[in-house]
Amino acid sequence: MFLGIIYGLGAALSWTFSSFIWTNLCKTLLPKDINFLKNFIALIIFFPILFKINWFEDYYHISLLIISGIIGIGIGDLLYIKSLSLIGTRKTLTIDSISPVIAYFFGFLTLGESLSLKSFLGIIIVFYSIKEILNQKINPIKNDKIINLKYTKRYTYAFSAIITAVIAASISRFVLTSTNFVPLETTSIRLLGAILYLLPNYLKNFNYVSNFNYSIYLRNKYWNIF
Repeated sequence: MFLGIIYGLGAALSWTFSSFIWTNLCKTLLPKDINFLKNFIALIIFFPILFKINWFEDYYHISLLIISGIIGIGIGDLLYIKSLSLIGTRKTLTIDSISPVIAYFFGFLTLGESLSLKSFLGIIIVFYSIKEILNQKINPIKNDKIINLKYTKRYTYAFSAIITAVIAASISRFVLTSTNFVPLETTSIRLLGAILYLLPNYLKNFNYVSNFNYSIYLRNKYWNIF
C-alpha cells in the first residue's frame, strides 16, 4: 500500500509538471500539435516493448487497449491541453482533481463498488471546494477572445477530458485484471493506438515553418534548465 501511495504521488507530480510545460507551449503551438508530439516522443521511448507483445495471441484485449488509447490519450489529452490553453494550469488541475470522484461513481454504477457515508461526504466537500475555486476570476492565456466565452463553455474541455480519462482508465483496468499484461505493455499499446488515431490529421495539417520555429523556441526556453 505504501508503495502505491509513492507511485500515486509521483504520478501527480509528473502530471503537474507536464501540465505546466504544456500550458507554456500553448502560447506557440496548437493543442493538437502538442498532443501528437508528446505522444510520439513517448512512443519512441516505449517502442522496444511493443516487440515483446504477441499481437495475435490476445487480439481482443489488445484491441480494447488501442481503443482505450484513442479515447484517453488521443481525445482526452487533447481536450485537457485545450483546457490548459483556455483557463490555465491551476484551474484545469483543480477540475482534474474530481476525476477520482467520477471514477468512484463510475465503479459504483458499473462494477457494483460500495459507496460509504464517509466517501459520500468527501465527494460533497470536493465538489464544493472546486465550485468555490472556479468562481474566481479567470486569467486567460492566449487572447482576449477567451474572455467572451460563456461560463459553462470555459470548462467544457476540462470536464470532457475527465470523462474520457475515466472511461479509458476503466478499460485499461479491465484488461490489466483480466490478462497477464503488465503496465508497461498496456501503456505502450495505448500510446500506439493514440498515435494511429492522431497521425493522419497531424500529417494533413503539418506546418513545417511553425514546427521549426517551435524547435528553436523549445531549445531557447528549456535548454538552460537541463
